[in-house]
Amino acid sequence: LKEEELEVLLKNRLAVDNIIWEAPLKSQQQKLISLFGCNVNLGNIAPQEVLALEALRLGLRGDTLRSLLIRQKSVIPLSFASQASDMGYAINTAP
Repeated sequence: LKEEELEVLLKNRLAVDNIIWEAPLKSQQQKLISLFGCNVNLGNIAPQEVLALEALRLGLRGDTLRSLLIRQKSVIPLSFASQASDMGYAINTAP
């Protein structure tokens, strides 16, 4: 699905809750979760990828942790990543 097609669908006010997005690739899952939130309906997920997807949804992976913290205004400060980095831990905070 191209960005332009997605914009047309959303402008036509299709209910996101009524759509199941086919997203077998992690990059697709990450993009859809970032756009529509952690409860977006995803399909065509390989059985061995279900736990990784759930971690992505919960913000337990660097791919979605920062956006989750921003969206939920978490009590965990966004500076946590820089503190962890200072201690030698690698945390990906790219949006």
